[in-house]
Amino acid sequence: MRFGELLDEALGQPVGITKHDRLTAYLVSKRDFESMLANIEALQDQLWLAKAELARRVLWGPSGSRRSWGI
Repeated sequence: MRFGELLDEALGQPVGITKHDRLTAYLVSKRDFESMLANIEALQDQLWLAKAELARRVLWGPSGSRRSWGI
């Protein structure tokens, strides 16, 4: 398959690239790549918020009052 044909195919769906019968890479459209980046950023934001909420609960407790560690 020629490179131009690969590019055309990648516009519709990701194309797996093999070397010595092993999958080594994917060729994806710009639209799909940007969509994947946006999803990663959204997941990173959710993870950050979950970590912040966990830290808040550990430090302040579920009631919202600061915990005394007895130190």
